Amino acid sequence: MGGVAAFEASLASTIDLLAVSYSPMMSLSPRAHSDYSLCTDSIFKHTVWLYLFLLPFQLVSEFGWHTVPAVSIGAFIYLGFVAAGEEIEQPFGYDENNLDLDMF
Repeated sequence: MGGVAAFEASLASTIDLLAVSYSPMMSLSPRAHSDYSLCTDSIFKHTVWLYLFLLPFQLVSEFGWHTVPAVSIGAFIYLGFVAAGEEIEQPFGYDENNLDLDMF
């Protein structure tokens, strides 16, 4: 029976450790649902555009003139994902593509 008691003590200490490690995450939840600041959003957008601007210079030695359509298609797809992510970021508003919660 000593093994069962040791297991229960180990399980209790593991649960306590999980509770202690979970509490800081709960204090972050109000900040997790807030919008990015204007500065952070601007940095993200400029980084994406800088990446898309510098990408052809890295690929031109391998693809030659095929770099132009390849990067154009890639940029179109990538910026489409960025736009879709921004659109679904806040689904509970009154914009055109948001969920219609008044219907429920």
